[in-house]
Formats: sequence, structure tokens, C-alpha cells
Amino acid sequence: MEFRTFVKHRRVQAICQRDDEQHYQHLEDDAQKIQQAIEGFFNDTVKGQGKVSPSLSDQRNAMLTPKHVNPFWLPTTEKMSGPEYVMDVYVDNASRVWLIDLGPARDTTDALLFTWAELDSLDADSPLEFRCVLDLSRQAGASQRESKPKNSINLYLSCK
Repeated sequence: MEFRTFVKHRRVQAICQRDDEQHYQHLEDDAQKIQQAIEGFFNDTVKGQGKVSPSLSDQRNAMLTPKHVNPFWLPTTEKMSGPEYVMDVYVDNASRVWLIDLGPARDTTDALLFTWAELDSLDADSPLEFRCVLDLSRQAGASQRESKPKNSINLYLSCK
């Protein structure tokens, strides 16, 4: 499933589901596991500019192979105009995190389940905030819970 991650003060400060039109029951139950996976990916890969620590397990090292990390974005984190940016990621059923997009935090980027005023008010000591759609009337079907990333589907459809 896709998530939008907001980075400020060189740490993940907010995460929300990318599909803000559907309720997924499992997100409430899996929130802590998802947060840990995304924070681990950020700390090990993005914040560290893609350098894999030798202390990481073989499973984690396998997860961070070049097929999962596009080398073109690695230098980008050093060149961002400020310490704030947005990272879209896909977390699979095995809690592996895949980077989809990385860009500056700006009003032109959809804050989805947050407002930019809320995100701007976060300071270095603010706890990480995880949000998901809680409205049960927007229930996702089983096929949607196992779907591919939205951006991939849109790209595929635009090429037809």
C-alpha cells in the first residue's frame, strides 16, 4: 500500500495513506508496524543517502539492493533546498518499503490527510503522526487491498 511521508528536521514527522478516498481496516491494526518500516527505510536509506550499514541483517541488505532504490534520487536528498521534503513509498505485505517519489514539501504537493498548517507547526520534538481514513463508509474491496501502486497503474493506463 502507498503512503505519503513528510520529512522535517531530518526525521519522519508525519505519515498518511496515499489513497485518501478509501478506508482500510488493517491500517489501524498495522499502524505501528508500518511506521517502523517507513522510519527504518528513511533512516537506513534516505537519510543515509543510500549507504547500507554493515550491521544490518542480510534480509535488510537484500531489501536495499539497486532494484529497489533508484540511484538517481540518492544525491537529491543532499541537494534539497531545505530540510523538508515529501517521500511517497509503497509498503508491501512483507513490510518492505519501496521508494516511489521524493520531492520538496510545498503547497503544490497534496498534504492528503494533513493540512500544510499542521505540518508547518511540527517541531523537532513533535511525535510522529500517522493518519488513515477512519470513515467506514469508504470501505475498500479485497482486490484494492492487494493492488499495485496508484502511480504505476496511472502510468500503465497513460501508455495504452
